[in-house]
Amino acid sequence: MISELIRCTWANTANPRYLAYHDQEWGQLCHDEAQLFEMPNREGAQAGSC
Repeated sequence: MISELIRCTWANTANPRYLAYHDQEWGQLCHDEAQLFEMPNREGAQAGSC
């Protein structure tokens, strides 16, 4: 059994918010329709418009 979590390099160990996001949300399957609808809309808003 591995006693230490393996994390991505972007998960800044000095920032508890990054760690919480990485450990609890990153890579987790989502079956909630509201969240599935929200994610591409949020990504589009972050990308901006022409």
